[in-house]
Amino acid sequence: MSTVPKSVLALFLVIVLLMGIGGYSLKWYFVQSQIDGYEIEIKKLQKKINAMKNGEGEYEEEEGEEDDEVINYEAGKFLYKQGEDLYLYNPETENKTKVVSSEGIIDFDLSDDGKVVAYTLEEEGFEGNSDIFIKNIDSGKIDRLTEKNDIACLDPVILPDNEQILYVKREYDVDAEKLSDGEVWIMDADPDSPYAEQLSVSVDFSDFSENKDCISEDEIKSRKIGVIDSSPDGEMFSFWKKDYGPECSGLAKFPYFADIEGEKIFDSSFHDQNKFEIDLNGDGDLSNRVWDVYEVFWLSNDAFIVDNRAAYPISGESIYYYDDDMNKKWAIFDTFEQSEKYRDVHINLVDIKERGDDKYIVVFSAYNQGDYFDYYVETLEFGEQIDLESLEDMKPFVKNEYGEEHLEVSQMALLSESVIVYMKNGEGGLNNLYLYNLDKDVEKLVLSEEDLVKISTPYVSIRFE
Repeated sequence: MSTVPKSVLALFLVIVLLMGIGGYSLKWYFVQSQIDGYEIEIKKLQKKINAMKNGEGEYEEEEGEEDDEVINYEAGKFLYKQGEDLYLYNPETENKTKVVSSEGIIDFDLSDDGKVVAYTLEEEGFEGNSDIFIKNIDSGKIDRLTEKNDIACLDPVILPDNEQILYVKREYDVDAEKLSDGEVWIMDADPDSPYAEQLSVSVDFSDFSENKDCISEDEIKSRKIGVIDSSPDGEMFSFWKKDYGPECSGLAKFPYFADIEGEKIFDSSFHDQNKFEIDLNGDGDLSNRVWDVYEVFWLSNDAFIVDNRAAYPISGESIYYYDDDMNKKWAIFDTFEQSEKYRDVHINLVDIKERGDDKYIVVFSAYNQGDYFDYYVETLEFGEQIDLESLEDMKPFVKNEYGEEHLEVSQMALLSESVIVYMKNGEGGLNNLYLYNLDKDVEKLVLSEEDLVKISTPYVSIRFE
């Protein structure tokens, strides 16, 4: 009598166990006798279970779907606001789930594991009043985290362990009838915990009221600090503060970076590495200048990528990789290392993800002086640079389109190794949400709405505008 291979027996046991989960009756596909087919069938079954667990109904296979099995959408869900509701979208099943429905949603954040939503609601009492709530998506439980009083709380960012939240607090002056400029605080994501502490990154902005020639009264009253995101280990975070823009252009947002205690993380040794040389006068005499860090992309190994800008009026960018000891190890791009032919080409990092084996998926925009942004993606091995010469032969996967159809691309992020999410704004007054499949080179329109205003994705907070 022939014996049944152990691999088949193991697969059968897995199927039996999974079919019993939650009492669901699962339709099972014929198990292929070839070992190469096992992985595909298991993935199909896992899709069915995930769809059921997420309340999205039973997953139905579409014709020709086996081609999609190479795509990993794990942890690729994202949250968006449409009208007065927050929806969680699953690219794998193409289903959306309403997770919050409430008037007055101001801002929101999705946890890294996609299980918790923190959001801000407008409150009565005074103009600008707001408070923070949190919802567990699995249980449906909603908790108020800040009290209704003379303090406006907003801009929540959930730390990776889901135990604490960074947020902004603005106190209301009843006599002056105005809100304070803002402070960054940290609190427990537990309604029964009294812990809340101000971080030292907050600054006194009172001097803005002394110079009214370059800023408006509305700008003087506006919030002047906000939280952007945190590192994967929750030990560092990004935030913005307002300061004077160039040439009396009003107030502008500038990025800053600190540890979770509120202390600056970039010291003199970092800035000594984050420099460039430039001939300012055209006489061959080089001057050392320090890059301004525009954005930080945190990596899972405690390393990070900095997207730099040259301080006004110098025009240039660089993208550097720093290890966990803040040593610069890799120049992905540097304007001032390019030939004169490409000196006017500007590269801005949009997103970057580790792919394994020292490979990184890099999404970036490129434009020449006077032109519009084109968006590119390529996989670089550690040490490789963005090559502007080869860029001439590369096809952008999306373009900013101007003219009669003004389609401005925004809020772009990598959801997985294969999928990018972004919005195109402007066509007929609509906000258009797209997914781009890198493996198939296909762009798909997901939503087209007038009141689609913002996206929040795990691992990426798309907030800095």
